[in-house]
Amino acid sequence: MTVSKKPQKTSPDIILLRRPGLTIGIARSSGRMEQLDLNRGGIGRWNTIPGRLEIADELAQITFRDGRDRCDVRVRKSGPDQIVIRKRFVKARFTVLETWSVSKAEGLWTVKVLLDKGQKPRSLRIRQYVPWPTDEPFWGWNVWTAQQHFPKLLVHMGNTSMVYGDICFSKNG
Repeated sequence: MTVSKKPQKTSPDIILLRRPGLTIGIARSSGRMEQLDLNRGGIGRWNTIPGRLEIADELAQITFRDGRDRCDVRVRKSGPDQIVIRKRFVKARFTVLETWSVSKAEGLWTVKVLLDKGQKPRSLRIRQYVPWPTDEPFWGWNVWTAQQHFPKLLVHMGNTSMVYGDICFSKNG
């Protein structure tokens, strides 16, 4: 498999967290994970579309999604290895604080939800979607998981739900 070595440009809207082997880019305007670069093994840019946050408020029966629902976003870099994002979705009864950080070994995303004063406790479902690779050379990779109908090619993975820890990738051929 040949990996493209074309340099990838980064938008001025993006704040970068860099460590050897990993770069995470967060958009100042949206607070979304716009860039994930795996700088080992010649992989390079993982995604061509941004990740997104989704929060389902089960008490209010409303789901809030980055890129679909309006929200007030504030993004700031908190030291060389951390970005903090504050999001307030329209109609939400809470504020979301996301933190992206990098260390020598990993990238980490944490989230904190602050309920508005006087709001009833509630159950929230929080998801961070990291996009599947959407460009060559990843389409020919096999995906393996401990579920039936695997392994299969990454290109055939649309609309499949899996837990990230269950997934392994391998190069075809």
